[in-house]
Amino acid sequence: MKLLLSHIWNNKLSTAIAVITLLFIAIDINERFLVNELSLQKNNSTIQAKGIIFPSVTDKNKQAISKAYKNYETVTDTKIEPKNLDGMTAEQQLGQNGELSALYVGDYKLKLKAIIYDQSKVNTHKSVLLQVTNMLEKTVVIEKFNPTNDVYGYQLKIVNNTKIELQKVNEQEVQAITLSMYSAAN
Repeated sequence: MKLLLSHIWNNKLSTAIAVITLLFIAIDINERFLVNELSLQKNNSTIQAKGIIFPSVTDKNKQAISKAYKNYETVTDTKIEPKNLDGMTAEQQLGQNGELSALYVGDYKLKLKAIIYDQSKVNTHKSVLLQVTNMLEKTVVIEKFNPTNDVYGYQLKIVNNTKIELQKVNEQEVQAITLSMYSAAN
């Protein structure tokens, strides 16, 4: 051990590193543990804090703001006429025929979303997903129908992967509608 210490002290680089390290340790001890008068004077000084004054709104300003916002108020009429839902009267709904992208039935709007083929069973089983929008309550749900189901009074028949047929007998005439997932390009 003595040999190692004497070797370190004889080497100039080792001695310089040891002196610099001892100097840093002395400075660190001085800053951490010894309190000098300058730092005490800084801590004893008082800070003058002022409160924040928030702007207040006078009655005149309130009236001017209310008057400016009255231009943007909307008047809502809570009455919804059942005869005209989204532009379709009951007579117009009965007149719907041919290929459509949406079918209006009473308070509902029906849109074809998907035709599903389930091949896990012995026979291929098909079902239809329709987006049903309640026009009065403004709610939208996806309902699943089988070809044997009644779809809001219409008989369902799957034509192909993107089209279904809905048929309904009204007083002596047949209302035949083809719902398509995609509208034909003009």
